[in-house]
Amino acid sequence: MLSKLLKYELIATGRIMLPLYVLLIVASAALGTNMSLSGDGPQGVFTVILLILFTVSVAAVFIATFTLMLVRFYRNLLGDEGYLMFSLPTSTGRHIASKVICPLIWICCSLGVGLLCGFIMERLLGIGGDQFYEQVKLIWNMLMGRYGSAGSIRILILLVVTGILSILESIVEVYAAMSVGHLWSNHRIIGSVLAYIGFSACETIITQVFHLEKVLEKIQASAVVSNSAGMEVNITWLNSIVPNSLWIMGIALVELIIYGTITWYVLDRRLNLV
Repeated sequence: MLSKLLKYELIATGRIMLPLYVLLIVASAALGTNMSLSGDGPQGVFTVILLILFTVSVAAVFIATFTLMLVRFYRNLLGDEGYLMFSLPTSTGRHIASKVICPLIWICCSLGVGLLCGFIMERLLGIGGDQFYEQVKLIWNMLMGRYGSAGSIRILILLVVTGILSILESIVEVYAAMSVGHLWSNHRIIGSVLAYIGFSACETIITQVFHLEKVLEKIQASAVVSNSAGMEVNITWLNSIVPNSLWIMGIALVELIIYGTITWYVLDRRLNLV
């Protein structure tokens, strides 16, 4: 049943997201082509129009991704459509899972399309590509030299999993805030905003109580040093990839479980669609 729910979500949201992706790719290609043909000459009105179109397309993709996530969850599970959705022969957990996986897919697709557009612009304009590829090659060679091929692949997988868990945690935190806000008899949107602020405040308090900010400062310090000092400090940064990733992944997993439990409890035990 989860696959059917997810298929329904992807079809419903894809009608909006896919045309936006096409528009963004076309806009980036048109802008890059126009700028490459104009060279260093004066930029005309057509270039300005293409630049505005490209900027609007980028904003539309990421705004639509976030807006659809909120609207679909609210209308399907917390709004009038909830009567129909919860009458389906499936569990509350599957409903939540479909609402979480769908925006995760679109967020990943949006990032992929963004990288594709950047690649198109770089190929057409020939700006900054060689430096970027050389930097990626340098980092990969350092990973290979430090961890070997198998270890490097495992690190890349670890980074991907950490990123996915972080995205999932952010999505479920928003859903938990909306679910808690829905418990208010009136002003449910305000309640959702206040619930999200409360969750963020609790995270900050816990971070300070358990001195987690020291770990975060260590992560930030290693990243800054690696960017400012060269090869030797990059090795220090490489050595900290695994522990830092495991730490971030652990925090994201704990928060994902907590916010997921809150969302499930409200939808399964306390939901009032009146």
